Amino acid sequence: ARYRYSEWGPSGTDGAELYDHESDPGEMHNLAGSPESTAIVQRLSSRLRERVEGARRPPVGVEQIRFDNRRRVP
Repeated sequence: ARYRYSEWGPSGTDGAELYDHESDPGEMHNLAGSPESTAIVQRLSSRLRERVEGARRPPVGVEQIRFDNRRRVP
């Protein structure tokens, strides 16, 4: 709850953002590139990627409904 972390592009190649809501509630200072934040960035990056991967897996026991009579709209 203390931090907000975001990555842009595949694996953060287009940049990352890290904000500390305790000291910077307005998100004015991106800490992602600071050497002091390296451990936090690594931890949150790993957690973010785990959650994204989990969101890609369909839930167990849930199937997508498929209709045989679907019309294609040009």
